[in-house]
Amino acid sequence: MKDFAEVQEFIDSVNSFEIYKWFKKNFLPLYETKLNGKTMWVDYSSVIRGISYDIEKKTLFVTFTSDKEYAYYDVPVDVFVCGAFTDYLREMESAGEVNMENSSLSLGGWFNEMVKGYFNYTLLN
Repeated sequence: MKDFAEVQEFIDSVNSFEIYKWFKKNFLPLYETKLNGKTMWVDYSSVIRGISYDIEKKTLFVTFTSDKEYAYYDVPVDVFVCGAFTDYLREMESAGEVNMENSSLSLGGWFNEMVKGYFNYTLLN
């Protein structure tokens, strides 16, 4: 298992950005009331089809393009929000509303940098 300290340092850093704070404030309420069964689906990723999060159980659900779904346990909510924020920035970049020069924004990158190897998990299907 990897040490989560570097990811936590990134989370602490990103929480200082106004755009991230705005996104978190406006995005999370969409997931707090009807979280179970609600998935944020993406259509551009070659790796990930969707992500969801159970706030009470601190469990992240990731559905891959292979249709395999995994549950990751004891995941801070900001890990989920960073995934959703990555998707948001990518969509804004695709629409030409922001220019992320030399960026390689992807949910696969988010997964590899913030989830894979950091949390215990179970294959659900």
